[in-house]
Amino acid sequence: SLCQQVAEALATPRQLCLTVSAAPAPVKAVAVEAAVAPAPGRTLEELQEPLAAAVEGLLAGLAIGEPLALSRLVQAVMATGLAADCRIAQPAAAQAPAAHGVLRAGTVTITQLEEDAP
Repeated sequence: SLCQQVAEALATPRQLCLTVSAAPAPVKAVAVEAAVAPAPGRTLEELQEPLAAAVEGLLAGLAIGEPLALSRLVQAVMATGLAADCRIAQPAAAQAPAAHGVLRAGTVTITQLEEDAP
C-alpha cells in the first residue's frame, strides 16, 4: 500500500546534509621583551638567539584558545639554563586570544637585566 511505501521510505537511513567549513584560526601576535641576567660564564650575545627560540617555541605550542600567563614566559627562559634571572617587560599582562584564535610570537627581544639601584 501507499502508506507502507511512505513508511519504509521515511525509515530508510539517509546521509546527513551538513555543510562543514574550516577556516584558519585568527592569529594574535604577541610581542615579547625579556630582560635577562646571563648565567655565570655566559654573555648576553650568546643567549639572545636560544632564548628567543625558547619563547617562540612556547608560543608556537599553544593550542587554539589557550591563554598565555607571564609565568610561562619566565619558565621558558629559565628552563634553558642560560639565564640566572629574568623579567618580562612586555607583554605587561597575561594574553588571551580572540574566540577560536591562537597566540603566536611577534617580535621577541632579549635584553640585559639592569641591576636595581640601592
